[in-house]
Amino acid sequence: MNERAMREYTRWAERVTDPELAEQLDAMKGDEKAIEDAFFQDLEFGTAGLRGVLGAGSNRMNVYTVALATQGLANYLKENFEPLMKAGGVSLIHPDVLTTGGMLETKKIGDMAYDYGVAVALHMAESPIGAMAAVHVGAALPQLMCMEYH
Repeated sequence: MNERAMREYTRWAERVTDPELAEQLDAMKGDEKAIEDAFFQDLEFGTAGLRGVLGAGSNRMNVYTVALATQGLANYLKENFEPLMKAGGVSLIHPDVLTTGGMLETKKIGDMAYDYGVAVALHMAESPIGAMAAVHVGAALPQLMCMEYH
């Protein structure tokens, strides 16, 4: 059996908290073919996005693999966004408190924008709680141009 697959299966079996995935992992116990198929590689982001069989495993679509891909995309965008502002390629940003990682991350994005003279227009198409979070972040951003309201 593929060593990586067995190592990953063991790691997942010890750490997974989702009851449905834990049940699937338990059902795989002792089935080398199923373990190898589910864990021989990490699910890859391709030209059609993230696609795969639903189920437990690093080579399957599940809450863990989707979260990992989402965090990777967020890291990539964050790391590659600052050079755009630094080069003068951005004059206005429109972050959303609920999709940028919360109030603190939105404030960090606003602070980065401030460093490069980029204006902020906060997106706000959420609940009253989301609106108050956006208002509080906006109050802490000196370059806030406006806040969207629906």
